[in-house]
Amino acid sequence: MTQAKLAQAFVPSDPGEKARKLEEENKLLISQLLQVQEELGRYFKLYKELEAGGGARAEPDRPDYADTSASEGWAGLLASRLHPLFKLGLFRGLARRLDLSAIRKSGFFDAAWYSRRYPDVAKTGVDPAKHYYLNGAKEGRNPGPGFDTRWYLKTYPDVAKAGINPLVHYIRHGRHEGRRPRPVPPSPPAAGSSVTQQLEEQSRLAAVRLGQVEQLTLSLEEKAKENSGLLARMEVLTRDKEAAESLAIERQSAIDELRARVEKLQASQEEQSARQALVKQELLKTEGQVDLIRRLLLPESGL
Repeated sequence: MTQAKLAQAFVPSDPGEKARKLEEENKLLISQLLQVQEELGRYFKLYKELEAGGGARAEPDRPDYADTSASEGWAGLLASRLHPLFKLGLFRGLARRLDLSAIRKSGFFDAAWYSRRYPDVAKTGVDPAKHYYLNGAKEGRNPGPGFDTRWYLKTYPDVAKAGINPLVHYIRHGRHEGRRPRPVPPSPPAAGSSVTQQLEEQSRLAAVRLGQVEQLTLSLEEKAKENSGLLARMEVLTRDKEAAESLAIERQSAIDELRARVEKLQASQEEQSARQALVKQELLKTEGQVDLIRRLLLPESGL
């Protein structure tokens, strides 16, 4: 196989078309990144306004019943407007990160309590929230004192059948459907003015949304870098293909030139052979004439 054929075997059939598609996809991702950055700016401004207004901060021991579900709905709406690639493998990783963020911010997960309750997990050095999300719930472990994993799955078999992480289900759906996180209802929130509670809820919601927008921004930037790397690789392959084709053309030209020389040499040899045959004929003819003259002269000489 020639170098040109080898180059064609490793270079896409139409690198220009694929490069254009990657370029269009990259432009779309960049456009979406700018939109997300605009959203980030608006929510950051809202967060600062709420913080300047003196909104009270959430108490660490009290479960957050409002911010996570609203933020998850907002993230779902934003994800539905993103590039179709997020509907494939890319959005799965984003959904996992959002689930982990929801678990950490729900108020039901206590990393220190989880490590003390399950020392075998602490010895491994694995992130407690990640362990509960991937394995702990399947093993019947509780994320904290306020949520009973086994009781929730036993009480609501539809959740167990669906294979959803029980705490994630409760955060997103269960509490809105009137389901309980444990046999004994959790303690009611601390009393306070409705305005203060509203400001507190909005402040937490803005902070969660800021974190999610940052995660989306990082994902879009990584995808843009990946597309840039693919474009650079396509350019390198295209140059290699052009170089291989140029080398093949040069070698074919040399082969054609050599073939022409061989044909010319063969023609010269044929011409020389024809001349030699003609000379031989002339020699034979001359020898015949000499013999005839010799026969004519011999009787006259008396020999």
